Amino acid sequence: MKLLLDIGNSRLKWALSSDTTHFQFGGVLSVNEEVLPFLFADILSQNSIESVWVSNVVGSHYQSVIEEWWMKHAENTPV
Repeated sequence: MKLLLDIGNSRLKWALSSDTTHFQFGGVLSVNEEVLPFLFADILSQNSIESVWVSNVVGSHYQSVIEEWWMKHAENTPV
């Protein structure tokens, strides 16, 4: 399953995809690095994530936070 993340300046949207079918999605209205670990832990606890795809307009800091979290908690998951 792929986790697709769209991180904007004020909101984060996510979707879970298996091949070409999107079957679960959601969002967070306030984007900050304190929210990300809780969101990721919840998603990972309920799903087997094979890869994480990120669209990020808020800068390289968030990219680093995302990569570090996934490497620590799901080390075989490419970001």
